[in-house]
Formats: sequence, C-alpha cells, structure tokens
Amino acid sequence: MLDLLKIIYGLLLPLTFFFPRISVPLLILMTITTACVTWTRPATKHFNKSALLYIVPMLLFILWSAISCLWSPYPIQSLFSLLAFLGLIAIGITHVMVFSKLERTEQRQIIYSLLIGTLITAIMMLADSLASSPWSAYKGFNKEKLYAKVAMGTSFMGLLGWHYIKQLSYKIVFTISVVISLLYSDCDAAILAYCLGLLLYFLASIPKLQKIIRISTLLIVPVCFLFLPFMLLKSGMDREFILNWNKTGFLTHNSTLHRLVILSDTAETISKKSIIGHGYNTSKFDEVNGGNQHFSVLDQSQPEKPFVKLEYKAVHPHNFIMQLWLELGLIGVVLWLAFTLMILNIMTKNLNYNPLAFSLFLCGHIHLLVSIGLWQSWWWALLFIITPCALFFKKDSKTDKALSCGNFFNAI
Repeated sequence: MLDLLKIIYGLLLPLTFFFPRISVPLLILMTITTACVTWTRPATKHFNKSALLYIVPMLLFILWSAISCLWSPYPIQSLFSLLAFLGLIAIGITHVMVFSKLERTEQRQIIYSLLIGTLITAIMMLADSLASSPWSAYKGFNKEKLYAKVAMGTSFMGLLGWHYIKQLSYKIVFTISVVISLLYSDCDAAILAYCLGLLLYFLASIPKLQKIIRISTLLIVPVCFLFLPFMLLKSGMDREFILNWNKTGFLTHNSTLHRLVILSDTAETISKKSIIGHGYNTSKFDEVNGGNQHFSVLDQSQPEKPFVKLEYKAVHPHNFIMQLWLELGLIGVVLWLAFTLMILNIMTKNLNYNPLAFSLFLCGHIHLLVSIGLWQSWWWALLFIITPCALFFKKDSKTDKALSCGNFFNAI
C-alpha cells in the first residue's frame, strides 16, 4: 500500500502535464490511500487551545462569505460554489492530518517521490520540445495553456527539492532541471515565484536578517491588503492611460495589458461596494465584471498590422487581494488578513527551523498576485498536497526530531 501511495504522489506533475486539473482527484485518492495506510495507527494531536485563536477568523470569514451570497447576482450558484470550496478544504485538512500519522521514513519517501515526478516531468517537457510539441497538438492547446499549471507545481517542487536534497551534485542537477522546465513553460508567474521563493529561502536562513524579514513582512502585508485598490484608483492607471502607455512601445505584451486593464476596471467596480463587496465568487459574473470587453492596442511586433483588437472577459482579476475586495469587501479582506498575519507570525518566528514554509508561502502568493483566481479548486488541491511536505523538517542541526503538523501550532 505504501508503494502505491508513493506512485500516486510521484504521478502528480506527470499527470498534470496531460490533465491540468488532475490535482483534485489525486488529492482525494492520496487522502484515501494514506488513511488506509495509517488506519490502525494512533491519532496525532494537531491542535491545542491556542490553535482555536487561529480558527476563529477563518470561521468568521466563511460565515461572511456565506452571508455575502445573499446579494450576489446569483445567490444559489454562489452558495453552491462556497459549499464545494468548503468540501475541498475539509478533504485537504484531512490529508494533512493523515499524512502526519505516517512514519518519518515514509514521509521522506513520499517527498522524494514528488521530486522524482518533477524530474520525469522535466524530461517529458524536453521531449515535447524536441518532438515539435506532439502532446500540445494532440490536446489542441498552445504551449502556454498546456504548461501553465505544470509550471506552477514545478515552482513549488523546485523549492522542496532544494531544501530536502542533501547531496550537492543531485541538488544541482535537480535545480537545473527545474529551471529548464520553467523557462520552457514560458510561464512568467511561475518563474518569478520560484526565483523570489528561492531568494527568500536564502535570506531567511541568515540569522541577522530574520528580524528584519519578520518586521518587514508584518508591515508590508497589511498595507498591501488594505490599500491596494485605492492605490490603483489614485495612480492614474485607467484604461486610456494603459493603452496609450502601450502605444509608446514601452509595454507591448498583450498578457500584461490584459491584466492591467482588468485591474483598472476592478478597482473602479470595488469603489461601488467597498465595504460589503458584490458577493462570494461573483467576479466571474457579467453583472459584476461587465462581461466581454474590447480594447485596441498597438502591437510593435507586427508593424504591418499596427492595431489589433483584443477581447477579454474578467473571470477573475488576476490578483487575489483585488478579488477579495471585489467579492467580499473590506470586511472579508480584514478577516482574511487576520488569519494571514497569524500564520505569518508562526512562520517568521521559526525561520531558524524552517525557512522552507516561508519561501513556499511567498511562492504561492506570487501566483495569486499575478496569475490565478483565488477559489480555483485545482490550486487549493495542489496546496494541500504540498502543505504537509513543508511541515516535515528537522528541529535543529543536532537532532533528527521532526516538528510535526501538530506541534507547528505550538511553536508560537
């Protein structure tokens, strides 16, 4: 049964290469299989009374999300979306709990299975490149769509590999494979997330910088959460300015334009209901985001066709802070921020023990800030698969004692 479990974990990224949303069924399968392996083992203590303080803001956030469905354009649809999300969260928490019941050697083998799967995926992507993208043609996708979710998973696995692979030669080979995969994927968000996550891993490992990182984090995060939409509104970054900026030739990437225009539109929509928002998961509704939008831009790469007309639909704002403001307003943002600061407080107090969790936290938030929607199920499934791996680490250099998922909350 343990061998089957390792195979399932190892197939996470290779299967994502062909089926971008495979992480949800894999999370369910991993949870069931792990529960079967650990069924007769004693339960692990995960929470104490102090952990209840961390649960309260999240419960209040869920309650507010449910209430916000009342003024959604489609209340029933928003409520069903919330219930589906909560079901996924319950499965994810169960996965973390049953994973912690595995023996240390078993956990280590599973982590290495994930890393081996990452290497296999890198080879598959290289083969796809040399063979003129046969899988891309078969799937009917362009490279960017086919590889985006693989690249996001690879950015996390790259950080896990750097932390857990101890032999330098293996570590270098693995890192080179990850970098090549990310570059070939052409997913800017994944490349940025991996590079910044790795940089933070090194900086957080330096004792003299840990206090600075802690203070800076606890100051910058609230400012970003509370003032981002207002900074965008006051920046003058309206639609006309963005398009004229592009015509200067300084900025011509259509994907960047797409995001900037959506952020500008979202900031204006937020100002209409800045306190209570428009309702949970309503950013995908035409009544909130305005439906299909058109704008013309100057494409410097095609001088023979100087103006191209683009169409976009703001299914999500490509920025989770703006999405929280848009859907749940100031109240939802404050509740989410409270929980985030509590988690950051734990992480920044334990940088000596585990800089990995902090670097993965940054990596995930880079994706949320520039790329994906907050409630996407495949994304949360991926996070819950990786989370217990981030909590598996040595307490100090002199002992091999692990700080489990349970005592992680006791490290406050």
